[in-house]
Amino acid sequence: MTGRRPPLHQGDPREGTLNEKRWSEILRESAEVFSEKGYEATTIEDIASRVGLLKGSLYYYMENRADLLFQITTRALRQHLEALQEDPGITHGDAVSRLSHFIDRFMTELESGEFASLGAVDFDLRFLGAERLAAINDGRHQIYLMLKRILALGITEGTFDPNTDTSFATNSILLLMNSTQKWHRPSGRRPIRHVAEWYKGFILAGLRNLPPG
Repeated sequence: MTGRRPPLHQGDPREGTLNEKRWSEILRESAEVFSEKGYEATTIEDIASRVGLLKGSLYYYMENRADLLFQITTRALRQHLEALQEDPGITHGDAVSRLSHFIDRFMTELESGEFASLGAVDFDLRFLGAERLAAINDGRHQIYLMLKRILALGITEGTFDPNTDTSFATNSILLLMNSTQKWHRPSGRRPIRHVAEWYKGFILAGLRNLPPG
């Protein structure tokens, strides 16, 4: 064990992954299988069948199931982080505007991102090694810091309650939004944009610095 964390862009790719279109298809289909069956119950045969490959051919792209789970998770995390970083509404304006944009973009990415079903396998990340989990947590921490800075700005502006524990609030908001994937159905009666609007009202109401009385 070197103690070094593998980055979200990890090492030299296996030769099969150089075909980006095919590699992306394999990752998407694998994410679906993991979501449907769970990591432990999914076999290499299940994945090979879903993507239309022989079991032996799948090893051209990866060494084991953990490789797939790590690559799926890190790619989804990179896409989510980049979408948040590239949204000017999150980095400009007052805290209420930034937080509203953050929630909207975060929720949109949960539904429309390349691996929208990934939330169902979040618990399965425990099967990854410590170094890989650390790399994933480093990426998540960047999103955490982005949101925490918005909350701190709101306190500085006098909009949010100065007694707010920004660490507690940040973790609570992220947990609330991430949990949406476990119950929300795109075909349900409440589209994701309506969920995002409800979250904004609920979260802002809890953060507001209301006058006494």
